Amino acid sequence: MKLPRLVGRDRAPQRLIAKGADYALQQRRELFTIIGELMASIIDRYRRLAERGRVELSVTPYAHPIVPLLLSIESAREAQPNVFLPELPDKSSTWICEATSSTVSTRS
Repeated sequence: MKLPRLVGRDRAPQRLIAKGADYALQQRRELFTIIGELMASIIDRYRRLAERGRVELSVTPYAHPIVPLLLSIESAREAQPNVFLPELPDKSSTWICEATSSTVSTRS
């Protein structure tokens, strides 16, 4: 299994990923420390990427009113029955289903 490049200066993440399970208490503490350091650096990393034009962030609250429109553009008629709607290919529900059903696994 190819391990992701996590922390270049420290081999602990690779060592813990390679172990995969049955962590001792000290190893769990070490893992939480690593996760905390990575999470603390996220904003700065994204800021640098955005400054170089390498990433763009879009944030939408969980219950944003656009969600029903993503599932079906026709749902706009519930609020405005006479609204003009563009003709769109109905792929949005497929995209949402694919996004919500995909899983990320750290084991192979």
